[in-house]
Amino acid sequence: MQFISSVSSIEYCVKETINLYPKHPLATWCRKQRKRKIYLSGTINESKLIGLIDDKEYESWRCILGVRNALVHNNGIADYDRTYQIDGMTVSFVKGKMLRGKLDFFVKLTEKVTDLYYSWIVKLAK
Repeated sequence: MQFISSVSSIEYCVKETINLYPKHPLATWCRKQRKRKIYLSGTINESKLIGLIDDKEYESWRCILGVRNALVHNNGIADYDRTYQIDGMTVSFVKGKMLRGKLDFFVKLTEKVTDLYYSWIVKLAK
């Protein structure tokens, strides 16, 4: 629950942070979404498109959001096949199988998402 709560808090903070920079391209993108809800995954995709995050950060975000979504929406069971590498840790999604990891799996992912958010917010503020 710590991991899910952390990602959800970051999702909220990302939206609030973008509002602090109304002239930033991400704020413009958010305004164009108007009636559509702004999700963290869409914001991360747009951040990649405008060069705010690099390929490695993008893949880490995709993995973390995939884990969070599998846990919240699918009881931890993957609905696609994909393997990610995050800071020396392998995260494997196997369709129809529950995600597995060592005891520190969620601690490491929580630390990584916090670092990714910090990096994102520093770049946004520049």
